[in-house]
Amino acid sequence: MLNNRVVCLPGGALIHERIPAADGEVLALEYLSKFVRGRPTIVVVHGICSSVDTNYMRHTLLEAESKGFNAVGVLCRGCGDLPLLTDVPWNAGQHSDISDALLAIHDRVRVGAGDDETN
Repeated sequence: MLNNRVVCLPGGALIHERIPAADGEVLALEYLSKFVRGRPTIVVVHGICSSVDTNYMRHTLLEAESKGFNAVGVLCRGCGDLPLLTDVPWNAGQHSDISDALLAIHDRVRVGAGDDETN
């Protein structure tokens, strides 16, 4: 269920990592490179009827990464290619998806997930 994928872009490849939410839903993180400990991190969340597949999301991630940030997009429950597994769709007042995503991002930044210099 938590299948990951890589999306090729002109500025690099986006890693699409599915993560579990606390209530059994599936969320996803999209980022260009592995997280580097000590770098500032920018988190971008898509709009209500959107996903991380939009030009503004991808461009923002590419630009932030080029400026030296850990840049990650959050894909919320039932959006984009994610299935809706419960009867609770994502909405702008639904903070649990963002909270779950931030916890997952924190874990990856804390250990520098995938960064050869920190592992």
